[in-house]
Amino acid sequence: MIDTIKFDIPLKLSEEELEKISWSEETEKERDGRITCFYNLKANARIGEPFIYYVKSKDNPTRYCLRIEVSLPKFRFGTNYYELDDTEMTHTLEELKQYICTELRISRKKLPHIDSWRIKKLHICKNFNADQEIQDYLLNASRKVLPKRKTTTYKASGGDEIQTVVWNSSSAKDKLYDKHAEISEKQGRHKDAELLLQQSKGCLRYERELSKKDIKI
Repeated sequence: MIDTIKFDIPLKLSEEELEKISWSEETEKERDGRITCFYNLKANARIGEPFIYYVKSKDNPTRYCLRIEVSLPKFRFGTNYYELDDTEMTHTLEELKQYICTELRISRKKLPHIDSWRIKKLHICKNFNADQEIQDYLLNASRKVLPKRKTTTYKASGGDEIQTVVWNSSSAKDKLYDKHAEISEKQGRHKDAELLLQQSKGCLRYERELSKKDIKI
């Protein structure tokens, strides 16, 4: 399942269109004599709302890009516990397109076709039912050595139970953790926390942050 994804979208906004948008932050940065303008539209209170950025060159009109970063399951369901099947993925991407157009006050016709969106970041994940053996899985995982990776184990606060195992390198990260424990710690952020806590018991979650090389392949 896809969780977090970042798109670079070849959308060009005119000065008039930029002025109509309620940007939360506008900055300029100069490098090697060239000025780049950054427009930031921060997510609001709803869990899962995308982060929207627009970048353009002040000196070169051909350099521009809309950047969207979003957890697709959080955007769809308000939590990334639930997995998106193909039908849900299609529906969620359609919702995302409409969200972008609404926030930027543009028509759907102006938004470039999704085939032209470039993926710049991608996190994939999968839920496994480990039931009562979840600690056995995490303990064995903590002893697993991956080539050119640093293994780090995190235990529950104030306890000896393993909560998360991370294999990290300079370009990628793999993580295995107790999803129920994570939801329990952050239940104040979930409106349906009671249902999630019940459903996630024994859930072993695997996540991988793909490297740039992985994404290009």
